[in-house]
Amino acid sequence: MHTIDTRALLSRLDSARAGADRPVIATDADGTLWSGDVGVDAFEALLAARAVREEALARLRDVSREFGLPSHGDATQLAMGLYDAARSGAFPEDRCYELMAWSFAGYPMEQAKRLVGEVQQRAGLEARLHGEMKSVLSWARDNGVRVVVVSASPRFVVESAVAPLGIEPADVVGTTPEVTGGVIGAGLAEPMPYGERKAEVLLETAPQAQVLAAFGDSPFDLPMLRTAQVPVAVRPKASLREAIDGLLGAVELAREM
Repeated sequence: MHTIDTRALLSRLDSARAGADRPVIATDADGTLWSGDVGVDAFEALLAARAVREEALARLRDVSREFGLPSHGDATQLAMGLYDAARSGAFPEDRCYELMAWSFAGYPMEQAKRLVGEVQQRAGLEARLHGEMKSVLSWARDNGVRVVVVSASPRFVVESAVAPLGIEPADVVGTTPEVTGGVIGAGLAEPMPYGERKAEVLLETAPQAQVLAAFGDSPFDLPMLRTAQVPVAVRPKASLREAIDGLLGAVELAREM
């Protein structure tokens, strides 16, 4: 895999777009569009405020027991216990991403969106955007190319994060909690977009589209990268560099400030 700059990449995408009826680019969010993880930001803020609600307690107890973890304490204590277990490797990463979505159980969705928007502002998300990806998004907007964001972070968190970039909620796929009567529940509405599921939901969201490029930073993005004419690694983890070896046409995008 070789490194190319944004100008060279956009030249390749211009050529690919010329023969496409329904051009799309797909991107992961955390680590790819920006540094850090907006799902983690939101979840850690919820824990710091000790604001996990009673509506999540029964599910938290069940999950804690499933993994042999302490199941006594209030909702925030149990959520903290699961998060600590995830960081030590005793609780699977994919289950932790699910937890970050349904741990907002009991919150009206509109309130949760306001809260995560405030968290993103305090965390300086705008300053964390990758310059090279801002250039790619500008190219897509100027050329009428649809941008689909596929992330394992909670969908409502990612929707808030990409709204200033001009990306509509209909173009965001993320981990989606149950919502009843406008209130978040302690479960998921659909399977989480993780690993192979990322490619599946991309093709469901943009059926019959030509995926000009897909952008990712971790090996969990590899199935999505394989759907694209140009698979692009953005500030990739070492594990993606190793996993992507041999993928035809794969490139690494040079950093911009």
